[in-house]
Amino acid sequence: MERACLHEYPGDNIHALRLVAAGTGSELLVYEVGAARLVAAFLVFDGVRVHGIEPRGGSPDCSSHSLAVFGERRVKLFSLGLRVSADGSDVSDLLLELDQRLPGFDHWVLDARFLEVPRLLLSLSLSLS
Repeated sequence: MERACLHEYPGDNIHALRLVAAGTGSELLVYEVGAARLVAAFLVFDGVRVHGIEPRGGSPDCSSHSLAVFGERRVKLFSLGLRVSADGSDVSDLLLELDQRLPGFDHWVLDARFLEVPRLLLSLSLSLS
């Protein structure tokens, strides 16, 4: 496992739905923590290992989240959409959509962070080697 991030989805029941996204090889794997099960696997890079995952706050209804996934000289921005069961205890569907692929960098990307900047909806800060 290269990197992982955890998100808690607030449900109506006493147990919140918790998901963890892990980068393994070229894939992004999403697990449901409470059930200890793999929910979905997505190929995010071709021949490049995932080195980091940076989540950004979700939509107001918590149905989608932004993710920056980076590895070597590449950064991709995704929307991770999820549907949960009526009681909020189970993930019924997960969809990963590519929002933007940043141009290749001359150096390896060591870190990426979403920044909230006035007058901009989204900014991404990168640390290169």
